Amino acid sequence: MHGVFHIAKSTRYDIDIYSDYLEKHYPHQWKVESWIRSHRYPPSKNIHDIQKLQYHEREWSEKQDHSKWAICLENGIYWVGDLNRMTTQKRRGGGGFLLKNRKITEKLNELISLEL
Repeated sequence: MHGVFHIAKSTRYDIDIYSDYLEKHYPHQWKVESWIRSHRYPPSKNIHDIQKLQYHEREWSEKQDHSKWAICLENGIYWVGDLNRMTTQKRRGGGGFLLKNRKITEKLNELISLEL
């Protein structure tokens, strides 16, 4: 993969962009950080929801963080988007960008203190 890829879905495309798109088209382990209030997806073989992040002494949970990103360490790809990983988001339109940069992917991984 080279460059920047934009991936979007309409409100009529009833999918979870992480497990129904990223996992299928880039079949590696993904760590997903998104705001999860309720209606969590069941665990998946390749999608791992991040529960807590830490930067120096500061720690916060997915309920305190409204960011939406995912990383795949195996190929150095990261995702930045506008969809949360909750069942209520299946009917919401939105998308994000896929980029390949191993250093950024590794730095994002260093923030993770707990995942499912």
